[in-house]
Amino acid sequence: MQSNRKRLLLLLLHVVVVGFAVSSAAMAQNVADWTVQAPPSTVQLVGVKAVSAGGLRFNFKNVLKKTIVEFKVASPEFNGSSTERGVDAFTTGIGEVKPGGTMSVNFDEKDFSSGNQTDRTLRVEAVVYTDGSYVGSKKELDSIEDEMLGAALETERVANLLATSREIIFGPNSYPEEKVGKPLASPTVEEAAAVRGIVLPGISQSYIDARINRPASRVAFGVNLARASLLADMENKKKQVTMPSTVPQMRDDSPGDPATELAQKYSTLAKKQVHIISGFITASSAP
Repeated sequence: MQSNRKRLLLLLLHVVVVGFAVSSAAMAQNVADWTVQAPPSTVQLVGVKAVSAGGLRFNFKNVLKKTIVEFKVASPEFNGSSTERGVDAFTTGIGEVKPGGTMSVNFDEKDFSSGNQTDRTLRVEAVVYTDGSYVGSKKELDSIEDEMLGAALETERVANLLATSREIIFGPNSYPEEKVGKPLASPTVEEAAAVRGIVLPGISQSYIDARINRPASRVAFGVNLARASLLADMENKKKQVTMPSTVPQMRDDSPGDPATELAQKYSTLAKKQVHIISGFITASSAP
């Protein structure tokens, strides 16, 4: 009996200690409480705020005279691992951070729930700019390069599909996922293989094949990210076009063909993505 009571007391003590540790991290809402390890002249932490769902929102300012398209920052490290969050404006073409602009990155409470709760150090792992230049760790930049390529290939593939068949989203029994493919919970090598034959003007096929075939390639993850975004966009467009005229504020009555408009939109996005990747490749080969 005494043994059981002792175990119960220890368990309660553990819960209290862990709860206090999480709360103490979540309460650290002053910029001065945090240290940011970042490459020089990239970003500056300008705000920390608790979020209603739990955790913290960190606001970073872009202090370089270049526009950020990809940004990754890691939580305090514990036992050699940490949680990475960030901004991805490459996949959708939305959310780029202009010079002097700010971006928000949210961390959950669980990201601070283990390890040394007095460690309030965030590490900027990678920053990629719209001209293709970059700074950060090689491992993280390799992953970002793969994902950017996968997103560009999938965007170009879907643009080509829409340009040749509007039935994909506007047929009598159209289900975009049937033609485009469903986003996968766990992207596979086969998913990356589906875009292997897609041509990106200015990007060599040997480069594409090398990125797809390299060990631990994340091209499939980029494909998956783009696919989920494009499918959501197509479904939204379909709803707007088919919305009853009694809901004019939601209905899309533009005179152009919706499928053609989306094809042009995605083709323009793919060209922008290719421009960034080309700059990335050039920067990678610089001495």
